[in-house]
Amino acid sequence: MRIIRVSYRASFEFPKAETPLSPSGWRVPGEIVTEVFQSTADTWKVRNKDGKEITHWMWSGPSHGFVQKAVEGSFEKQLKPWVMIGDGKRELSPDEVEIREAGGRSVVYLLEADDLARKKANKI
Repeated sequence: MRIIRVSYRASFEFPKAETPLSPSGWRVPGEIVTEVFQSTADTWKVRNKDGKEITHWMWSGPSHGFVQKAVEGSFEKQLKPWVMIGDGKRELSPDEVEIREAGGRSVVYLLEADDLARKKANKI
């Protein structure tokens, strides 16, 4: 097992008029991919698909779940569900990771081949 940094990615359409995403209130179609990432030990923020932090959206909070709900509430439609991305590279399945609470925050461990074998053996 090794500790990894994760982010959560989803895509949306039609930003709501009351958000800074659509100040004019136009119902503009098109996929908007967002990524919730851990900025500091206590703060999660949002960035867009190319990795630039979306500061004008002003979404930040103490947990990824808190920020995900804020993002979801700012759009009319969610096109793709939230997925966990490991080290910014690839989508991770729940079977590949173990999440432990440590010091009031979540620590994500990537399970390697021998960890997965042990986990499978314990379930049988």
